[in-house]
Amino acid sequence: MSDRTPDAVPPFGTPLSGAPWISVREVMSPPGPTLSAGTSLSLAVHAVLRENVDRIWLTTPDGRLAGQATNEALLRAELRGVPGERPLSALSEPVAPLDESSDAAAAVVRLGRGGETRLPVTRAGVLIGELTRNDVLALVHGVRRIASAAGVQPTPRPQTAAAPAAAPVEPVGPPAPRFLTRRAGVRADQARR
Repeated sequence: MSDRTPDAVPPFGTPLSGAPWISVREVMSPPGPTLSAGTSLSLAVHAVLRENVDRIWLTTPDGRLAGQATNEALLRAELRGVPGERPLSALSEPVAPLDESSDAAAAVVRLGRGGETRLPVTRAGVLIGELTRNDVLALVHGVRRIASAAGVQPTPRPQTAAAPAAAPVEPVGPPAPRFLTRRAGVRADQARR
């Protein structure tokens, strides 16, 4: 963690300035499968299947992030009959990486709102890791556990003057078939007469 302490964090909604309290570097995972952009399509398909991932990071020979090849793009290429010797650079999709020193809170929002499941993390353009939804889940869960142990709420909730709503009734099991509910309604009507 950085030099900042939780006591130094401004009130909720106030923009943070300076170094983040928790950086992406502190919560990221090692990079997932990485291949050179010149690798063949067939090797990339084997890597995706072997590693059971939804994308492979593509790098230049000096380790700089060149893009990504998703399993969706690889499947489209397979279905179109693209030759397996074709380089991955032809399928490369651009990706906006996170800098290792960026604020983890902004990355949490980005992963939570978008369709992305993992984001590459770079240092001066070189791929050094990735931030996954599981990394974010562990971070959020950890913050909530710490806040609970300290007896504080991690996010302030607005106070309302309205009375609390009644708790919804949870169903005991699956809903009854319609013919049974109709029959029960008819029987209830007959009993009232």
